[in-house]
Amino acid sequence: MPRRGENIRKRKDGRWEGRYYVQEIGSDRKISHSVYAKTYTDVKAKLAIAKLSMEAAKKEQGLDVELDFCRTAEEWLGVIEHSQKHATYIKYSSIYENHIRKS
Repeated sequence: MPRRGENIRKRKDGRWEGRYYVQEIGSDRKISHSVYAKTYTDVKAKLAIAKLSMEAAKKEQGLDVELDFCRTAEEWLGVIEHSQKHATYIKYSSIYENHIRKS
């Protein structure tokens, strides 16, 4: 079950730790980063700043996380058209056309 809400905890040494995750470019891995502070409110503020700066860096570099799914699916169909049996390709393309593609 995925975590919901903020990922903030109190460590044994008395400091507060806030974690956020960054998607690794070119793979499905997520890398965790941490921010530390003496109080909960300080960690919450640092965590918000870290998340905003991460999003700004993505936009600045032109790395948009949201890919156009339909374009990607159509490219994939083009790739598998010659590597799969024709009936399989027809089945995949009809599923795409009937259930996935936006009208």
